[in-house]
Amino acid sequence: MHSDKEYLILEHINGNSSHTRQRDLAAADLSLGMTNAVLKKLVTKGLLVMKRVNSRNIHYALTPEGLYEVAQRSRALLKRTLM
Repeated sequence: MHSDKEYLILEHINGNSSHTRQRDLAAADLSLGMTNAVLKKLVTKGLLVMKRVNSRNIHYALTPEGLYEVAQRSRALLKRTLM
């Protein structure tokens, strides 16, 4: 399972995939540098893909594995809440 930082980023991208910027992700709880490091880690793990649109913009999208991880983590959180 992922750290809370990774989960929060995956969940945010899942809900806002086409309009997410690193600054938007960092605004929640992380510094911009930490956000960048977590994003790179998620790409390395195969949970996220990055596509450079131009020199200033990058789009992020979950892979099927990333979507599965978000679903699993959400299910676990719901299960703990209901118990």
